[in-house]
Amino acid sequence: MLQAKLNLDKTAGLTQQLRRFSADHVKINKEDTDQAKRLVDSYLENGVLQYIFNNSQPLSISKLEYTGSLYERLKTEAADEVDVMVVLQTAKQEVIQEDAGVPGFVLLKVSKDGSPLKKYTDTDGYLVPEKLRASWFFGLVQKAVNELALPVQMEVRAHGPAVQLDITDSNLGKKLSADLVPTFRIGAMDYFVAKSYTGNTAATCDCKLLWRQSFSLKEKARLQEMDKEDGGCRHELLRIIKSIIRGEATFAKLTSYHLKTVFLRYNTNAKVSWDKDMLGERFIEYLELLYAAVNSKILDHFWIEGVNLLENVPGKTLENMACRLRRILDSDKERNKVLKCNIPMTTNGNGVENCPVTSPGKPKLCQPNMPQTSTDLLQVLRRFLDSLGTILSEDTKWCKEIVEQVVKDGVLKCCMEKSDLISKFEYGGSLYENLKTTHSDADDAVIFLALNAKNSLIDFEVNDAGYAGIKATEDSPYKEFSNPDGFLMPVKFQNWLFKLVTSAVQNINSEGASTMSLKASNSSSVKVCMREQSKALEVQFVPTFQLGSEYFVPPSSQPSHLPVGVVQDTAWIKSYTLMQKALLKDMDKDHGCRHSLFKVVSTVLHKEATFSPLTSFHLKMGLLWYNKTTSDWGQDSLAEHFTGFVTFLRDALQKKEIQHHWIQELNLLTKISPKTLENMHTRLSRILNSEQERSKVLNIDGLKQKL
Repeated sequence: MLQAKLNLDKTAGLTQQLRRFSADHVKINKEDTDQAKRLVDSYLENGVLQYIFNNSQPLSISKLEYTGSLYERLKTEAADEVDVMVVLQTAKQEVIQEDAGVPGFVLLKVSKDGSPLKKYTDTDGYLVPEKLRASWFFGLVQKAVNELALPVQMEVRAHGPAVQLDITDSNLGKKLSADLVPTFRIGAMDYFVAKSYTGNTAATCDCKLLWRQSFSLKEKARLQEMDKEDGGCRHELLRIIKSIIRGEATFAKLTSYHLKTVFLRYNTNAKVSWDKDMLGERFIEYLELLYAAVNSKILDHFWIEGVNLLENVPGKTLENMACRLRRILDSDKERNKVLKCNIPMTTNGNGVENCPVTSPGKPKLCQPNMPQTSTDLLQVLRRFLDSLGTILSEDTKWCKEIVEQVVKDGVLKCCMEKSDLISKFEYGGSLYENLKTTHSDADDAVIFLALNAKNSLIDFEVNDAGYAGIKATEDSPYKEFSNPDGFLMPVKFQNWLFKLVTSAVQNINSEGASTMSLKASNSSSVKVCMREQSKALEVQFVPTFQLGSEYFVPPSSQPSHLPVGVVQDTAWIKSYTLMQKALLKDMDKDHGCRHSLFKVVSTVLHKEATFSPLTSFHLKMGLLWYNKTTSDWGQDSLAEHFTGFVTFLRDALQKKEIQHHWIQELNLLTKISPKTLENMHTRLSRILNSEQERSKVLNIDGLKQKL
């Protein structure tokens, strides 16, 4: 039974308060919505999607279906995301569904010989979502972007088995993300989409073969026009609820789909009145239903029996949610906080000043300058990312152009022309890990100049500690780089590469091929720094030997101790740069927020001189360790992970230790003074413990000024 029973007199004030909250904090700016629609119409619907519809061979696309909050009239915050189901055309019985033993998921089997879909199946004929994306869909979308050459920036990336297309219009300062999902329709109304399985139920087959049943079109049909007949307050209520829930880190694990499911169940009660004046009562009753779900730790799927949508949410987290919801329901003060009540006093007939908005229960006096609730962290982070995304989009585009035009076609081409020792190039660093921020450092781009390692030229031995001794064979061109015993000396290769790169830089500058300021510096690697106005890119060139499947480079610093038998002057050390790239580049294949988290934290820390000793490499190692502590990286958990990751870094600074991810006996903080580590720890503690400090570091205006 619902615990909050309200009469119209007591909820009239709450309705007024909710309306004010909706107007001030929920409704999307009309200009923002219009801009989003223009991007959808001009570049998505009549651009990329039209192209892939007409050029999808060898497969055929039946239709495109637009779904999600924007089309259900439930969008809050910025109108910057759309979901598109790309429904493939299939003949009758060409694709059949089979039970996978997991509620809501099926196997799709291509049953007709000669079907072009056979190319995207496993050996048993089952469609593989990742294979369809990688071998057909991703390339099709990328080809559309390349050939259309539209006057906006477009970036295509894998989003699990789907494809995400980011469209940025720099003139409007607007970014739109479209999630394009390959979809099969089986029968009249059953749709199955390429979405990853993250549940706990053990499948009877390989989870990579699973296709999720989609109810998006059914939900859209119910939600889009649900207030049309009675002019009700359903849309307004759900938009308000979404804004409140997203505004508190406690509810970070509650997704829009959870909230939508509670609403769908609530809306099946035909006796409930949805008159606009009933908004206050509906608000309380909805929160009671949500409380009941999280308190019992059970939220049944609206369409599928036997599926608890809360099964992946930790029990302690649900208990915290239930406690917070109870406080909002039972306390006028807490409710006023979340609804940001700051209303001028009015005088009633008895001369007593009361807040004109009354809440359920006994009316309470309202103070003139009621403080707001704790920072709406998730929304603040999203606004920060939106602003940062526009800046990074331009910066990344510039960096990639510089790599192509100045580095590859300039420096590396000159190096290849002047030396026949180089066999190939390998690329690593933030730019290739999808982790580049506006802060420039030595980990931006790392280019391995892999030297010819034929057996006729060198012999080598690798020890268990990851060091290699490399020896030039008789008549090897590497003799000039060796010591009297024939062992290759890294420092000689560094000097050789320094001269080679410096010569290439001088040629580029003398030819006027670049307006950049290129400056080569000699260190363990060779660094070239390129700047243009506020943009900067630092590129490391590293002499490298590929020995088997592993890469060996000069040590980046003088080791404090070396294993027995390893000579410092001739030691080559195993590099983990490419392994690091493999882990970081695609770590959000599960639709996670790891890349976003890293970019926010890195940008925030590098705005302050206190954290200047903390490099992006330190942060990447920290992220890899922190990633092992949790498996839930949904987009709605960004606020929780911001707090969690910053706490992880704070604790690491207190312990004065961040381990290398692969060489765990190596502490990456040993060269930073204890006093500096203490200062960084103190500053992170202030950011974690003070809403005011968090607001400062996540301030958008401050971001633009700093960058």
